Amino acid sequence: MLRSQLMSRIHEMARGITPAKGAKCFGITQPCLNRVLRGEIDELSVDALINMMVSAGLRVQLRVRTIR
Repeated sequence: MLRSQLMSRIHEMARGITPAKGAKCFGITQPCLNRVLRGEIDELSVDALINMMVSAGLRVQLRVRTIR
C-alpha cells in the first residue's frame, strides 16, 4: 500500500511536465520515470520512491498506527 501511495504522489507531481523535466526533478532516468507512470509497482523499491520524492524537494513522513 505504501509503494502504491508513493507512486500515486509521484504521478501527480509529474503531470503536466515533460518526461525530461520530470526525470531531472526526481533524479532518475526517463525510462525509470516511465515505469512509475505506467504503474509498474514491482519495479521500484519503497526506498527508491522515497529518494525520488526527496530529490524533488518533498519531505516524506511515515506514520505507523495500531488498528484496533
